[in-house]
Amino acid sequence: MIRYWQRLIASVGSPGSRSGVAYHVAGHWTEFPDQSEVPVARVREAVKEFLRSGGNVPTCLTWKPFEIPSEGVEGDIWT
Repeated sequence: MIRYWQRLIASVGSPGSRSGVAYHVAGHWTEFPDQSEVPVARVREAVKEFLRSGGNVPTCLTWKPFEIPSEGVEGDIWT
């Protein structure tokens, strides 16, 4: 997930990647769109590109916009 010009974008994963995925991000559980998981090797590639480019959105992945539900994720003790 990247905040890009005041909107959130998530990677577009491979067909058949998991649905209903939530990760603990910055102290809160965050749900991600279906089929947004990518292999860790591609994550590493994207992080390297992000750092080399000075913070630009990596082009080695395809991106899609998404919104975080305002009610949070079920079971999140912080909401």
